[in-house]
Amino acid sequence: MTQRAVNNAIVLYELGITSEELQTAREITEKVPALLNVLRSPLVTSEKKHHLIERVFDGSGLPRHLINFYKVMCNDGGIEELADIYAEWQKIWDTSHNRVRVECVFAETPSPEKENEIKAFLSRKYPGKELIYQISINPCAHPYRQRRIRLDICSTHPSAEGCRWTDLKL
Repeated sequence: MTQRAVNNAIVLYELGITSEELQTAREITEKVPALLNVLRSPLVTSEKKHHLIERVFDGSGLPRHLINFYKVMCNDGGIEELADIYAEWQKIWDTSHNRVRVECVFAETPSPEKENEIKAFLSRKYPGKELIYQISINPCAHPYRQRRIRLDICSTHPSAEGCRWTDLKL
């Protein structure tokens, strides 16, 4: 992820874009994969890209400043980094709303008791935070399959290093 993507995510957040608005914009741009290809193309003029953005987002109910953000991204090549911008915006939003995203990767399906034990541990480790869990199974997660889980904990500010993987020994 580039510093430009981080800076653009900060700008997007400071524009006051809500999670719902950003999700709507993402869905619109992801619905038609060819759209991003056209917006990235150096063969298409900025004027045509802006016109396309207006047509695509017309009637979406999205705020004008978000639509203009997409135009600016086309002008300076930032459209290439939209996925990184979205991811960084999510980190900023989570941090400002006191949320921590946790991805638990297990070698095998955990028992409900084990899940509750992990959630209790993390609740103690991150008091007062809303924990957002994503649980996945990967048999290659760790050689000590039954004693460890791998956690991806994202609670960082955009100026920090980013998410970190932690092996949790239980």
